[in-house]
Amino acid sequence: MQFVSKLQYKDCEPGEFFDSAMRTFDDTVSLIKEFPWALQREYTPVQLTCPSVTIKHSNGTYLKLGPFYNGKFTLYLLVRSGKVLHKVFVKLDDCIAVISDYFAGNDISTGFSEMHFISHRKKHFVTEKFEYVVSGKRILQFLFFPEIFLLVYFGLTIITASHGGTHQLEGLLFGLGLMALLVGPNWYLFFNYFNDCKDIYLRMSRGHQKFLFRTKTDMEEFDKADIEKVFIYMNTASRSLIHGYCIYEICFLNGYRIRISCLLMNEYQFRGKLPGKEFELVHKGFLTMKKNW
Repeated sequence: MQFVSKLQYKDCEPGEFFDSAMRTFDDTVSLIKEFPWALQREYTPVQLTCPSVTIKHSNGTYLKLGPFYNGKFTLYLLVRSGKVLHKVFVKLDDCIAVISDYFAGNDISTGFSEMHFISHRKKHFVTEKFEYVVSGKRILQFLFFPEIFLLVYFGLTIITASHGGTHQLEGLLFGLGLMALLVGPNWYLFFNYFNDCKDIYLRMSRGHQKFLFRTKTDMEEFDKADIEKVFIYMNTASRSLIHGYCIYEICFLNGYRIRISCLLMNEYQFRGKLPGKEFELVHKGFLTMKKNW
């Protein structure tokens, strides 16, 4: 009997795994015993995404072995209903005994308790691709605030003004003018960013050292070790309606640079992909994807 098993380290983000392969029980035990538990559990919080060995059963369930406090271990069981159960063990051999039953298809949930208040449970067990492109979902996320919010607000204002009696035309024109004034720059920047990165493909995760960047004509693999510095250009005025628009510029030791707009991923996500790298925030009043600035 063989099941998929894979590794996760303390620098990984949810859904990021290494060395995924079909393995027998004996091979999985070897994988568990060779895992650097002492090194990986150091300064690591106890949580679902953790230094671990995860096993995917053919019945659709997942079993993850991770560290607990004071040298103990935790087994996390994701059942088909989507619930996550867990149990703490003192010794690694006790966990392996449960894993043996798991390979044999036996019910191992006795003594496990359910974990509550966990959002997106499967993301801690299922492998994510970490591919970033301009998709419809990402566009909606990007435009939700303030663009869509302001459009709805001014739409209601215009509707109200259109029923305002003798001054309805003035109210309508005022609403349209105000909407164009406040929302227009946002839409200009959106289409500018969209036109620049509509053909860009980025595959990047926190734990993997290398990442792929593809334009319409070329694809190249980069090593994070070759990054000298990262600039984040944005309007730093917190009350500005274009505050959320920013561009990331990755500068390499050989002088090569690549630019990525926040239409692919937000600033929080991007910073998390490059732990330990130096970031410099640069204020730009109205930031477009020009090639020569």
